[in-house]
Amino acid sequence: MAARFTPPPSWPPVPDGWTPPPGWQPDPSWPPAPPGWNFYPDAAPGAPAPGIPVGGSRITLGHPSQAFIYEACTPQVSLDGSLVARGWGTHPLPVTPVDATLQVHVPYLGTKAGRASVVLPAGQGVELRYEAPSVVFLRGAIAGGGEKPRSPGYRGVMTLNWIAIGVAAIAVAVVVTMLLTG
Repeated sequence: MAARFTPPPSWPPVPDGWTPPPGWQPDPSWPPAPPGWNFYPDAAPGAPAPGIPVGGSRITLGHPSQAFIYEACTPQVSLDGSLVARGWGTHPLPVTPVDATLQVHVPYLGTKAGRASVVLPAGQGVELRYEAPSVVFLRGAIAGGGEKPRSPGYRGVMTLNWIAIGVAAIAVAVVVTMLLTG
């Protein structure tokens, strides 16, 4: 069974079986969909959702695997200051009749860590990805076109990791040599 399109209660009802055609936009006089509104609530879990009728915009929020501390945090996405999504993963974004500023951050120890922002063009669907920084207090990164942005600070963290591994290897070699030579 195909997923059924379900408009927000503040929109006019749609005929049974109706699905928004490609490029469809809601009437600008209609109120925006509530934040996080699920247009396809009966879609199979894990199945890709059909096209989102609000301009086709989505954002996927991710973080570097070595920065596991982020699992204890819930990122927030706002559009012109209004919260529109929370949590890691992919979220639909509401359509805007004018250009709007999308902002993402991760609340961490009373700060807004990993801040990043981008301007969404009016009425256009965009595919965005956010990557939290490898070092919590750096800025995050947003890329368009579904491309995964490079995590800010990743090179520095990996360089420090390799230096630490090298120093530890040298220390082990020195200790082993001292033990063997008595």
